[in-house]
Amino acid sequence: MTCNWEPGTQYDYNSVVVYNGHKYKIIQPHRSQGDWTPDVTPALWGRMQDDPCDDKQEHYHHETHAPAPAPAPAPTYGEHGQQGQQGQSADNGEKEEKEQHWWQKEEHKKQLGIGGGLLAGALVAGAGYAAYKHHDKKKRQNMDRGEWLEEANERTQAYNSGKGGPVTWVLTSGRSIPRGAIEGGRDEHGEVLYVARAFLEGGIQVGKACTVSKKGAVIGYKHKANDLEEYEILVGQGNAILWVDSQELGRPGAPHPIEGGHEDNGSPLYIAQAQYAGGYQVGKSGGDFDGAFITHGGKEIKVEKYSVLCHAQ
Repeated sequence: MTCNWEPGTQYDYNSVVVYNGHKYKIIQPHRSQGDWTPDVTPALWGRMQDDPCDDKQEHYHHETHAPAPAPAPAPTYGEHGQQGQQGQSADNGEKEEKEQHWWQKEEHKKQLGIGGGLLAGALVAGAGYAAYKHHDKKKRQNMDRGEWLEEANERTQAYNSGKGGPVTWVLTSGRSIPRGAIEGGRDEHGEVLYVARAFLEGGIQVGKACTVSKKGAVIGYKHKANDLEEYEILVGQGNAILWVDSQELGRPGAPHPIEGGHEDNGSPLYIAQAQYAGGYQVGKSGGDFDGAFITHGGKEIKVEKYSVLCHAQ
């Protein structure tokens, strides 16, 4: 059922609203506020194509004069993936400025789980957020272990109080796997591998965690598999994620990757999965190197064929 958008209302998946004569569909579940209107919050709402002859049209765009891009299929990797699609956004100059200003508001950054330049909830597409990330990159470069732990604790407290988004990171230690941990793969012995990350030499590196690991998490860095006892683990709703073949990313309609961490220079890292040695290993991919890196047998190994964890709609 389509209703008029109103502040102070809880909107969940499949919600569709009308605002200023246009229809929007939910992207990120949230409780609405007076200054979080659908037209200036592309992280929360996707604009639906205006078509009076078809009330079920679900292609999203941000310009009234541009057609919505056709969605592309999102292939998955093995039994751990799901099939899905997501529309692509396009912004004009006026909306860019509004979105950038919206994201710079401190209270909104906290409510949407953005800390130290890392997304705990939805990864936003569009020039407004891209501009915010560009200015926030220096903070990520200067992050230290104490800042990471402080932000990790805040994310964990929000999750435990029921305020986490569809996916978020929870601080843990040893072989303690929190409830709702997302399965990222399985090793050759059938052991479940969870998506993990940890602070390591100035960056937040992505890896795996397992109940039979030496210390809990195994994080690859500089061609070595590092066993770490204190780390974050990705938790959330299974229907909020999907694995997408890396070759499909960047195409019109492709889903948006979940940002997993960053290098010490601020370059983002994403969560990768690859078939290797009879299992599906979890690792990282990023814009500064071709392929992906996983860990196996105490080493960090580069792979060419892999999938990336993305937000499902």
